[in-house]
Amino acid sequence: MTSGLTAVQITDYEVRALGGQWPNLFFLQKERSPDQDLRQDLKETFSKFQGSKLCILILPRHEAILKELELPSTDPGEISRMIGLQIPVMVPFDQSQVVYRYFCTKSGKPGYSVVLAAAVLNQAIQKYADALIPGSLGVTDIFLSFETLSVFIDRFLIGLVENGDSVFLFANRKSSELIIYQGQKAVFSYYVPFGQNDIADNMSEFGHEIGRCLSDFERTHPGVIPGKLFYDLEGVEAAELRKFLQSEHEVEVQKIDFFSAVPDQVRGLVCKERMDSSWAALLGFFAADERRFTSFLPQGMHSSKIRHQNRKILAGFFSSLVAMIAAGSILTGSIFHRHESYLRSLKEQIQSLEPRLENIRQETEFLSMLAEKTTGLSMVEIISEIYILLPEDVFLQYLGMREQGQFELQGTALADQSLSAIQTALASSDFFKKVDLQYATKRRRFDKEYTEFKVTFEKAR
Repeated sequence: MTSGLTAVQITDYEVRALGGQWPNLFFLQKERSPDQDLRQDLKETFSKFQGSKLCILILPRHEAILKELELPSTDPGEISRMIGLQIPVMVPFDQSQVVYRYFCTKSGKPGYSVVLAAAVLNQAIQKYADALIPGSLGVTDIFLSFETLSVFIDRFLIGLVENGDSVFLFANRKSSELIIYQGQKAVFSYYVPFGQNDIADNMSEFGHEIGRCLSDFERTHPGVIPGKLFYDLEGVEAAELRKFLQSEHEVEVQKIDFFSAVPDQVRGLVCKERMDSSWAALLGFFAADERRFTSFLPQGMHSSKIRHQNRKILAGFFSSLVAMIAAGSILTGSIFHRHESYLRSLKEQIQSLEPRLENIRQETEFLSMLAEKTTGLSMVEIISEIYILLPEDVFLQYLGMREQGQFELQGTALADQSLSAIQTALASSDFFKKVDLQYATKRRRFDKEYTEFKVTFEKAR
């Protein structure tokens, strides 16, 4: 399955790649600056790369919005359409701006499906894919780290989840991902804005953030309480981490070697290159047997294989045209080419309109349903009011709406007074009530300090 491919993951501080065929892999890791042009950076990184130029892109957790949904259908087509109608609720974008897929995580009641819906901005995917082109890499497919990490756990750590529900923490230098297992099935994932570089110095905030994730999971999954948390972090002792978790979470914390069960060739590479636990996202892709991953490759974004086929078709066409010229059929060939181009243009125009018409139809259905269930302010008015109230140096990462008019706002503020300003503005607005700051965590990147925050509030009318 993975022969002849390279798995790539890009963050704002480094580029990672694994190539080869399991378990004989080779490794690439390069530091990068967020201020440097990504396209030029990747061109230099892969200019002398010996691996395959066909690559799989593994998206980091922070690029995806996840939400568990219980839907009244078991038909895959209907489930996909229902999730499409949920997109404006999950993210402040419409269907045309995101790629959305779903994972079947567990069985629902008869006639229902419980799925994990995932949405990724087209813009984020295109940014990475375009940046790889100067390095002569073609993106053949795109997967989420949630799924490849789950494969790694299933292959090498599954013995740890035989009894009860568990949590696995994978950390790189700047951030972490929590994978939550219910029995022997991965059911959810959380992004944690702390990594190897700052966990030791911010243990209290780190423990509080993990506790917040566990509280959110237990709230949305009544009766499911993860009993164990497994991690692989240098310089962090289990007792120390347990001390800083919120007291209401009676979770057993265990420090283990995540790579102890991998093949010797892989373990040798891990030890030699001092890979942290987050490399399991790339290793999980290569370790998969016949498992099919969920593709987040947008429609219309050609893989290198398709582009190669198109080049062959064009080459054949031009060869035929030359032969026609040589035979003295210049006029006939020219007329044929003009008609063919015109027909092709019409076909492309029709095909380009079909997704827009489908989006309009689905949006109309969604707005009709919303109009039936919503009284008072419209969603357009509410979202417009939120964006009007935002100070210029406050940036949104997530805007979610729950039932009964409850909203959740997550983002970053460059100045302390800006966070206070948005709280005051929301509380003073006629649109909202019960404004509550859930958390505010100070972070530093290079010489700049900023605050990550979460605010909840309700619709006033």
